[in-house]
Amino acid sequence: MRYILHYTDLGDIVFDGFCGTGMTGVAAQLCGDKATVESLGYKVEEDNTIYQQETDENEKAKWAPFSKLGARYAVLNDLSPAATFIAYNYNTPVDVRAFEHEARRILAEVESECGWMYQTTHSDGQKGESTSPSGQMFLSALNAHKR
Repeated sequence: MRYILHYTDLGDIVFDGFCGTGMTGVAAQLCGDKATVESLGYKVEEDNTIYQQETDENEKAKWAPFSKLGARYAVLNDLSPAATFIAYNYNTPVDVRAFEHEARRILAEVESECGWMYQTTHSDGQKGESTSPSGQMFLSALNAHKR
């Protein structure tokens, strides 16, 4: 990411012909994330100018501008179909609401078809609550993520 910030400008295209799992694409996108850029030791001003610490001729540290905050675009390619599949999935945005909606729909469908397998029967013959493990794990993970 340091090289991408140093050698490119906001909106530039970065080509990676041997992309593997696509981390160049991830890094290009993260050039637009202020917290990530600052975690590299850079300073980001209000006008999105990125500063790096340099030493002047008097051995005194100073902040010098060298780049602008903003995503770069990546063109990723690899000979391996598996690598391009992985790179695509790391670099394609996910609609979280649509994913959650579809996951809940699938869980409800599975629960209606297979829920009987996870239902307990008490000694007095009454049916207990369903304890389907995958649905409970998924829903608890979703609820933890929302907090």
